[in-house]
Amino acid sequence: MQSPFRCADSATARTERRALTLIELLVIVLILSLIVVALIPRRPNRVTQSQRLVCGSNVKGLGTAMKIHANDYDEEWPVAPFDETRIGAIDYTLAAGGGSGSPRSPARGQSSTAGAGGTRQLTVTRTLWMFVRSGDITPRSFICPSSGDSEKNEQYIDGFYDFAGPQHVSYGFQVPYGPANSRASEHIDPRAALAADKGPYVDASVAVPTEVPADPRARFDELRTYNSRNHGGEGQNVLFADGHANFERHAFIGVDGDNIYTVATGHDQPEKFKIGESPWKRSAHPFAPPDRNGKTEYTTDSLIYP
Repeated sequence: MQSPFRCADSATARTERRALTLIELLVIVLILSLIVVALIPRRPNRVTQSQRLVCGSNVKGLGTAMKIHANDYDEEWPVAPFDETRIGAIDYTLAAGGGSGSPRSPARGQSSTAGAGGTRQLTVTRTLWMFVRSGDITPRSFICPSSGDSEKNEQYIDGFYDFAGPQHVSYGFQVPYGPANSRASEHIDPRAALAADKGPYVDASVAVPTEVPADPRARFDELRTYNSRNHGGEGQNVLFADGHANFERHAFIGVDGDNIYTVATGHDQPEKFKIGESPWKRSAHPFAPPDRNGKTEYTTDSLIYP
């Protein structure tokens, strides 16, 4: 006859084994849950995507305003008044809002002057501020949410002719102080980039890489140095002459692979337009090659500054 105590011991052992099995199962579920959580995209990535879309909307809105302006002004996109006798020799590398208050370098609250004796140093952002003065675009629309820049609230917008400083504007524009055929207009090559997130070459501290990338799409990690800093080097929103805007992963998206943030020094060799020079180096206007008759054709060189 089997002892009732042995049966009780067996039942207890089975209960303990079931308890251990349950604990083990809970541990496994916990581990799997941690793995799943680790694989789910973090919230900052989703926010970055949202910020990128807002930035793209800003750039697209700028293009719409440019098109409206061109419709009213003989198909020309805006350009702040400047000394036309100094075409191609304007020093545009002055920081936004950094004028000295002289005819050579007008202060933020001083209008630029066209004609002889007019300005010699003029920011590119003065052209963008024209839309703020006209009421077509608000200062907030010139801020990329992921750039770290911030809007400066203005009580009297009409009292200024430029942004308060580089931290209050996130976008650059095709340098407008060269020959008429190098300025942003409806006549330029429709593939050209005419506005974008501001570029990386804003002073002498940022060197232009010397190597021509063989395939930008295949070497993305090595191309961050060419890109705008607005999106952590991941790319930039770009407005093209045909009016469309797109987020581009590298800066070689001008005509024939032109680097949109550097000055082309020619078009006969890839390094002259895929690498080019820093705008800060000599403040040159966009490169415009002469045609067979010695006349200057419409440029294919995109030069976005700042």
